[in-house]
Amino acid sequence: MVRYSPGSLDRAAHVQARLDALAEDFGAWGGARQELLAFVLSPEDWQAARMTRAYGLPEATGANGLALPAWGDEHTIAVWRALLGGSVPWSAGTPVRGTPEEAATLAAADLLAQIEVARQFVDREHLVDGAPWLRELLAATVARAAFDRHEADRRDEILGFFAALVRGAPPSGPPTEYREDLPYQQRVAAAAQFFTGAELLLQHDRGKTIRRLLKMSRKNGRPLAAADLLARYPGLGAWLVPGGAANPR
Repeated sequence: MVRYSPGSLDRAAHVQARLDALAEDFGAWGGARQELLAFVLSPEDWQAARMTRAYGLPEATGANGLALPAWGDEHTIAVWRALLGGSVPWSAGTPVRGTPEEAATLAAADLLAQIEVARQFVDREHLVDGAPWLRELLAATVARAAFDRHEADRRDEILGFFAALVRGAPPSGPPTEYREDLPYQQRVAAAAQFFTGAELLLQHDRGKTIRRLLKMSRKNGRPLAAADLLARYPGLGAWLVPGGAANPR
């Protein structure tokens, strides 16, 4: 379900299509239908809803909800330029509404939103034992698996976006030092860092990674621990050391 501010029907339809694809994936991987809810909000409605993040960024709302900007403006451009350390990339031609850079901020928000929704999936499935870095890695793996299924033609563009986030705020330590109380820009850069690490898991299982992770958890009768992943994915240990995620690809 998508609720939207007046004047953003086209944007809401786009968001709904993305969530429909994710809901289908989550149902196929987890074995049960996933209900997702999005709010596509104007700047005024964002403020009225007392969202905590700057307008232009995705924000989780509850266990299965998400708030997204209805349109781009000079404020969303400023937010994303700060996160990316430069202009917002855009490769889809002339948008229906606003400037190309304003529209690009919506595309950027949608990419990060996929990780937000993936975190919710990881939490609903009780996939991890509570280690923040492990939750982030599996959320990035879920999000990237969905990107690979539905947007393979945008692979280079998506990888470039996440690489730019890392350059905008380079990680100060190894992935295992990730904390949820870091400043937002550092958390976003860390999400991009984990997005690169997710490829280690996805390459190993060739499209079956999420099902394998869920099967491991259910077979063990408990959430996954770091030792479970290190045993199954040999390259993960090297990636976790300082400097192991330096290459964004």
